[in-house]
This record gives sequence, structure tokens and C-alpha cells, in this order.
Amino acid sequence: MLNGNTDSQNDTAETQINIPANTKIKKDALKLYSSGKYKESIQVCQEEIQEDSQHIDSYVVMCWSLLANKEYSEAEYWATEALKISKYDQRVIESLAEAKYYLGKNDESLKLFQEYISLVPVNGSHIGDAYYFMGEIYIRKGMYDHADISFSHSVRTDPLYDYWWTRLGYAREMAGYYSSSLAAYEKALQLNSAQPDAIRGINRVKSKLQ
Repeated sequence: MLNGNTDSQNDTAETQINIPANTKIKKDALKLYSSGKYKESIQVCQEEIQEDSQHIDSYVVMCWSLLANKEYSEAEYWATEALKISKYDQRVIESLAEAKYYLGKNDESLKLFQEYISLVPVNGSHIGDAYYFMGEIYIRKGMYDHADISFSHSVRTDPLYDYWWTRLGYAREMAGYYSSSLAAYEKALQLNSAQPDAIRGINRVKSKLQ
């Protein structure tokens, strides 16, 4: 998972999936994913699905591993298959949204992230990531006010990622809100004084405010 919060899925994976204690293979698939052994995890998940094509958790770990391994077309395929089994599984919806984001399918990805947000609690562990991706999509589409709103939600949810503050600054800069853009860039530098995009952004915005 991209976005300045690349470890968030690994950090929460074991709490998001309930696997019976006596199901060794499923435990191994998740453990392999969490330890960064994505190809091995994918192989285990494929074996699980061959044995039980309706077991949604196998698809979930498969999608996480494919995304982490940057196999976005495969992740899109398996997430689509998973939704046939569990239409409103928020983990699958998020994975499909992310796969489509990396494949450049902006409108489809945006719709899925919006659906994901509607399904999870306001304090859900990946809410900030979803808003972050939405912000990036809006920037791709040149909708900078919408990007401002999305990034504002993401930093409100988790204010410790300097890159998210940097992207908020950029969205505001592109929308012409130079004072609030400067504030966001400055916040990014408070968190990481070496953040290069924030440094460049501050220099650009200050020249426009003079």
C-alpha cells in the first residue's frame, strides 16, 4: 500500500481477519504476508481457494499480498472474484479500490473508496488511507477543492504523516489557497524537516504571497 502510510495494512492485518486456531495453512498465509513474503503467501492462498472457493479470508490475504507485490491486475481480478462471495466485505472493497487506483481507473477507484468509507466506522484504521487515495484521484482529475477536502480528512484522521500534509499543501496551492497551503507545508516540515516536496512547496507559495 502506497500513500505515506505503507505499513498500515501489515500493522492491522492480524486484527482484521479472524482465523480458527486449528487452521494452520490460513495462519501461515497471513504470517507470510505480514513478514513480507508475498509470493509465498499468494501461493498458499491459491491452494486454499482450490480447496474451498468460498472462503473469503483466503481471497482477502491474496489481495493484500498481490497489492504489496505490485501485481495490480491480479489483485483487481481476485478482489472482483471475492466480491461475488461477499459483496460488502470492506477489506475486499478497499483492496479493489486500491488496485484500480494503481491501474489508473480513477472513477471506478473513487467510487469504491467512497463505498468503503460508507461501510466502516469513522475511526476505522484505514479511513485515513481511503481519504488519501481519494485526494490523489482528485488531483489527477484536476479537482483541487475536492482534493483539499479529502486530504483534510486524511490528516485529521492521522496527523502524523508528513507526506499527507505535503499533498494537502499541494492541493491547496493548486486551488489558489496560498496561506492555507503554506500552513500545511509548514506542518509537514514540523513532522519531517527534510521533506523535499514540502520544502519546494513552501518556496513556491512564499513567492506567490509576496
